[in-house]
Formats: sequence, C-alpha cells, structure tokens
Amino acid sequence: IRLVRMIDDDSIEKQIELNEYMLRIINAFLSGGDFLPYRMMYQKISLLSMLVCQYTDVKNKVKAFEYLNSLKYCIDEFVSFSNNRESKHCLMFDENDTDGINHLSKEEIGKYYSIALEAYNSINI
Repeated sequence: IRLVRMIDDDSIEKQIELNEYMLRIINAFLSGGDFLPYRMMYQKISLLSMLVCQYTDVKNKVKAFEYLNSLKYCIDEFVSFSNNRESKHCLMFDENDTDGINHLSKEEIGKYYSIALEAYNSINI
C-alpha cells in the first residue's frame, strides 16, 4: 500500500484514502496486545502526521484537527508505554523488539508533531 501511494500520481484525495487504509491496518495490528512495537508506532506516528498535512492541503480543517488529536493521543500512548514497559506484553512480539527505536526519540516524535501542528495552524479557511 505504501509503495502504491508512492508511485501513484493520482489526486491527493486518493493518497489520503490509501493512507487512511494503511492506518486502519496498523491500528488493527496494534490492537492485538499490550506490547507496542517501535516500528509500527513509528509508521503510525508518521502516517498521522502525513494525514494532518494532507488534510491541510485540501483545506479540511475538521479532519486535520481529528488526526492532530489522534497524533497527540498516539504520542502520549507511546510515551506512557515507554515509561512502563515491564508491565506490557504480547505473545505476537519479541519483548526486546527495538526495530525503529531510533525514529522514536523524544526529539523525533516532537518533529512529527511540530510539522503537523504547523500545517494545521497554516489552514486559512
């Protein structure tokens, strides 16, 4: 789906549709347990930030705000998880999974949120 989104030169509406589909897949995958794998959280945070920017591009402030709130909640959830990892577990994942951890430092997460917030604040409707 990500590959199709990258090579597809259709409208931004089509790109949004594909990104929302990918987000639904990630959300379904993450609903399988308490352990949040870094790679999936990185992809989710990245997608949410991108969706805020895309809805900003089409001047849909309501949807941009919805995804900005989802991004904030996702970041808060991940930080809470990171601070209390010993009580989390899931049979689907290796407890020592650190794939993608370098993308989820506080600085990197802050960049995604800053980009999304800046895009949201730039909407002139």
